[in-house]
Amino acid sequence: MDQAAACVLGLYTEWRFAPFKADYRFAYLVGHVTELKPITQLMIVVGAFFAYWLGKDAGFTLLPRGSSRQVASVEKQDPSARA
Repeated sequence: MDQAAACVLGLYTEWRFAPFKADYRFAYLVGHVTELKPITQLMIVVGAFFAYWLGKDAGFTLLPRGSSRQVASVEKQDPSARA
């Protein structure tokens, strides 16, 4: 789902900031996406790939798979116990 949203957002951004001069409609851009510059097509695909990759694990992981992460817990201190 994330990669589809990334593709649509990439196409929307291209349409919003650099529309085709022949027709300014979004549907025209979607119908003629193969006429975009190859670097533009590549950037949309790369954006979709990163959306998939980052979305499947909820971001970068610093620990190897299977290891548990220990989170330091902060205990509430009693306000009357302050010195």
